[in-house]
Amino acid sequence: MPILSPRSVPRRLGLAALILGLIGGMRAPAHALDAPDGKRPFDILINGVKVGRQLLAFHHEGKTLVVENEIDIASPELWHRLADRTLAALRIDERVSEHYMLRCREVWRVGALVEVTTDVNNYDTPAEVDLDATPSGLMVSGSAGRLPAPPGLVPSSLWQLEMTQAQSVLDLDSGRILNVHFSQGADEPLAQGAEDVPARHVTASGELARELWYDHGNGLLLREQYVDRKGQVLEFRYAPAAP
Repeated sequence: MPILSPRSVPRRLGLAALILGLIGGMRAPAHALDAPDGKRPFDILINGVKVGRQLLAFHHEGKTLVVENEIDIASPELWHRLADRTLAALRIDERVSEHYMLRCREVWRVGALVEVTTDVNNYDTPAEVDLDATPSGLMVSGSAGRLPAPPGLVPSSLWQLEMTQAQSVLDLDSGRILNVHFSQGADEPLAQGAEDVPARHVTASGELARELWYDHGNGLLLREQYVDRKGQVLEFRYAPAAP
C-alpha cells in the first residue's frame, strides 16, 4: 500500500470534497408525468354557482399517454341578458355566444410533453393552439405566432402535481408561453364529497395566478381556483360519479 506524502493528502481531500459538492448540487431528474387510464370529471363554478363541466380522459398507447381535455362553460345568465340588451340597443342583429368551449389533446411520451392540439371558442372568439415536434425541437403556434418551446414546458391544464416544478406554462387559450412561479404549500384536508382527503396546496403566481390542490396519494388535480378578468371566482372541483 503506497504511503501518501503530506502534500498529496490535502489535494486528495480537496478533490473528493469538490466531487461530492458537484454531486450534491446536481438536481435529481424530474419524475415522468403519468396517470392511470380513466376519466376525471370536474364541476365548474362561478361565484359558487355551477356553470359548466370539465372532463379529463387518460389512455395509453404503449409508452405514450394521451390526455383529452374538454371544457364547456355556459355564460352566467345575468351577463348574457345584459349583453343581449346592449346588442339590441345598438341594433346589431346577432346574439352573444352562451358558451366557452375548449377541446385539447395532449400527447406525453415517456413522461415528456411532445404534442398539443387545442381548439377554443372563447364566447365567440375562436383560437387554435398547437405544439409539435420539428427537426429543430418543439415549436408552439398560437396568438404570438410560431415560437420555439422552452425546455420543460407544461400545459396550463396542470393536471399533475409534478407540473408545478416547471417555470414555463403553455396557455391553452392563446398559445402564449407564460412565466410562472409555483409555491409549494403544505398538505391540508380538502372536502371531497362527504369526506376530507389530504391534498397538497400549490399557489401559482406571475403570468398565471392560480390556487391548486392535488391528491396527496396520486398527485392528480383535485381543485383549481382563480379570479377571472371580470372579477369572478372561477373554480374547478373534481366531482367523481357516486359509486
